[in-house]
Amino acid sequence: MMNYLKSELVKWKNSYAFYLILILSFLQLVTILPYVLIVNNPTILQNIVFLYMLGYCIVMSIVSILLHEQEMDANHFQNIRSEKHKLRIWSMKLLATDVILLIPTVILWLGVGAEVNELTHFLYIGLVVWLLLIMLNHFHMFLSLFIGKGGNLLLSFVECLFIIFATNKAFLNVLWMPIALPVNLIFTYSATSLLALVADIILFYLVNLVMLVG
Repeated sequence: MMNYLKSELVKWKNSYAFYLILILSFLQLVTILPYVLIVNNPTILQNIVFLYMLGYCIVMSIVSILLHEQEMDANHFQNIRSEKHKLRIWSMKLLATDVILLIPTVILWLGVGAEVNELTHFLYIGLVVWLLLIMLNHFHMFLSLFIGKGGNLLLSFVECLFIIFATNKAFLNVLWMPIALPVNLIFTYSATSLLALVADIILFYLVNLVMLVG
């Protein structure tokens, strides 16, 4: 199992998807850190998080497309589909991306929290954002298995629209709208919303495996 995970992590090295994640992390760092050091207004900071969430939808769609093309260019999809352990390989592919996504989320927000001495608050933001990106990763990787690049990217813009509605509290306490759950968790912590978000992540992971088997 660990060999599969190491293999998937190695594929990230010098990949376009990895550079995109690094650029995203850098842009967040140079915009968020100066702001919290100079202004540090909780309401505006909340709006900044929501603004980044809009970008995450599009970024994760692009990442899934890049990872899909990487596999296609290497003819790995043929190997994955014919491989006896294809479910394990795809699971490690998803997990490898989830691990990489710690960089622009938990690690970045922890660094910001340490700098302004508000570690707990910023760690919470980082964890919620990480769960959002994991969900988007699982969903868009699932989409990459059966629709084209255009459809995948188009759905990311639809997700952006739902996030905009959610920031206006249109889906507050609504559990059946996965994309709204991280926004609601930023507004206020809810164990029910958190469990629903984790359940959606697991659901999207399982539908990936079902699509591979089919």
